[in-house]
Amino acid sequence: MSLLMRQANVAITWDFRDRLQERYPRVFEEPRFARLLQEMLFPVWRDDLTRHAVLSREVLAQLEYPDQPLRDAYVAQRFLDDFLEHSGVNAEFTEANWLAGRARTGVVKMPIDLDVAMTIEMEKEISQAYSLVDFVTGRKVPKKQGDVYARASRDARQAYEPEPGPNASWIRLLNCTPPHVFRQFEAYLSQAQDVALTIQRAERQGANLRTLHVLRLLGLVPTYQSVARTPRIYTYGQSMAHLSSNVRAVLLTGCEHLDLAAAQLAIIGKLWTLPTVNELLAQSLEDGTSVWQPLLDLVGLEAKDKGMFKRLVYSTAFGMSRTRLRREAPEWFGAERVERVFASPLVQELLDGRDRRAMRLRSEGGIVDAFGGRHLLAERRVARNKSPVSSLLAHEAQSYELQLMAPALDLTGREAEFRMVLWLHDGCYVRITQPERVERYVGRVQAAVDRRARQLGFATKLERETLM
Repeated sequence: MSLLMRQANVAITWDFRDRLQERYPRVFEEPRFARLLQEMLFPVWRDDLTRHAVLSREVLAQLEYPDQPLRDAYVAQRFLDDFLEHSGVNAEFTEANWLAGRARTGVVKMPIDLDVAMTIEMEKEISQAYSLVDFVTGRKVPKKQGDVYARASRDARQAYEPEPGPNASWIRLLNCTPPHVFRQFEAYLSQAQDVALTIQRAERQGANLRTLHVLRLLGLVPTYQSVARTPRIYTYGQSMAHLSSNVRAVLLTGCEHLDLAAAQLAIIGKLWTLPTVNELLAQSLEDGTSVWQPLLDLVGLEAKDKGMFKRLVYSTAFGMSRTRLRREAPEWFGAERVERVFASPLVQELLDGRDRRAMRLRSEGGIVDAFGGRHLLAERRVARNKSPVSSLLAHEAQSYELQLMAPALDLTGREAEFRMVLWLHDGCYVRITQPERVERYVGRVQAAVDRRARQLGFATKLERETLM
């Protein structure tokens, strides 16, 4: 079973839906258009970089024909063209670029008055919303509808069978986390919303507010799924994983946040044999400092550029071509600094190291992942315009990421007092039910992860933050 039940339609106030219907009457005459508009405003799957809705062929087919299986002849572009021509909505769709690791996305450009109305709508306490209606159908939503959906979601979550692979047993484990584990965090939803309102970037603020709105309606319990061609464990639908870290930190007050230091950098540093990177990582571990500032110094960037530089590193790790990196870089660093960044010995080492690893992958015919699984280049099936070599390089790195973090999952399975609240690839949020045992459990996980990192030769460690 590779596809979970689709997330329920979002509930909004009658007043807000009436404003949307007045502005976009054709949308609500055609349910497929209403479902697509809902998807762009409340995405089930967000693009990691833009935070816009990911609109894959499968997603669009399900929005257009929710009761039918995906047909080979289905043309997603025809649906998007119909929406642009007839809906009256000002929407922007970007085409997928698999070589650059970019999915097709969609975003709505709403007029200012509707944008303000949307923000006001998302600020409302659900208990004060006197009349909630289904976004798509306009039918009144019973007060107990959230409970009905929560039960259906729980049943689907527990019945879900992930694709065979090293992550399958852990996905089953995570999907069996009892709902009562998350109830204490519902009390922090309003505080999380207050933090979201302080976010300066309007688009990011709106995305956080919409996610919190859905979480209020449908609950905080995440559902986990396997995804093709990666060992990573992903949440399905709207979840706490979609929140900005500062908003999530308030929502999960009382949790321990465990995070691998510069995880992807440490992993590719070893797998791609990057001497400067490895030296700086080892020094940062010894000094107990962050590796990012020394790296920024080497490429002539400032502390404020850290986020953009990390984007360069991760885009390289996940296969973005040199040409595409240079094309994207002016947006990240400013056109005047691009040549200096790419001419730096550090960035050259990173790109050359990837090229050497890719060349060896081709000569060996594939990879062996961290769990001993053999993945052949000749058998790697990827989307049109996507590189199977890049796909395998990313798979290799992500398998070691999971291997490093596995002790946290194993402890979740062994100890009922150690609860996994949210899984985030190279980090997680956990709750220990007995306060006097927090140090013991956190110490056990940190020691196990750090020991595994040393054994595998990765210059990283598990860092810990107590959310107060």
